[in-house]
Amino acid sequence: MFKKCAVLMTLVVASSGCSNAEEKIWNESEVVDALNLSQGSMGVGFSFVSKEGVECNVAAVLTTKTAVELYRKAGDVVASNPSGTAGVKIVTKESRHCLESAEVALSRLE
Repeated sequence: MFKKCAVLMTLVVASSGCSNAEEKIWNESEVVDALNLSQGSMGVGFSFVSKEGVECNVAAVLTTKTAVELYRKAGDVVASNPSGTAGVKIVTKESRHCLESAEVALSRLE
């Protein structure tokens, strides 16, 4: 019985780790360049100006699909490229404008 349980547990653990084996990983600089981000005040976070002229604050640069999904599941406002493999966490009152502008810019990363 113990061997059967150990084999089943091994299969469950092995199958759960396979999905990220070939995950696309972007360099942070690629995401920063796509959005033309500038360093935030006091070296914390980043910012960019939306096409509507709204200053947008970015708390985190996300370089993998797993990171994008993690932040979205936490309820954060996340802009990403269409495949969801790169993104940023938006923290600003005008998040709609920032989200739209960031997603347009990030669409270049595919």
